[in-house]
Amino acid sequence: MKSRFFLGVVLALFVTASCSLSEDDSSPVSFVVVNIDSVVLPDVFRLGETHDITIRFEKPSTCHTFSGFEVEPNLNVRTVNAVSAVIPNGDCVDLDAVFEEQVYRFRVTSNGSYVFKFFAGLDDNGVAYYLEHEVFVVE
Repeated sequence: MKSRFFLGVVLALFVTASCSLSEDDSSPVSFVVVNIDSVVLPDVFRLGETHDITIRFEKPSTCHTFSGFEVEPNLNVRTVNAVSAVIPNGDCVDLDAVFEEQVYRFRVTSNGSYVFKFFAGLDDNGVAYYLEHEVFVVE
């Protein structure tokens, strides 16, 4: 009983102790979706296996750093966004035609095929467009 009480006190102290940013912090981090330029997918997927998908995306400035992929599943369709953290530090330099590559590891859990829609940007009317690829699954 004493050990549960002690554990509860330690847990409560751990939960309530936290780091806080000062109120005058002038460099908040924001997250943005960046344009995907190209992708490299396998010719086929094998059911139950994990496959690497190489994704090449824009790096708009020196203040952008890769944060991860946002993947929205809808049955066998996957909409993929590359997300960049933006940390303004006053020394940001806009970059033109600079790209970065990262690997997205995809686990195949159903048969048939998968359709991937990779966010490639916005057209002149502000409508999103995508690079679309279909990959068939074999057993």
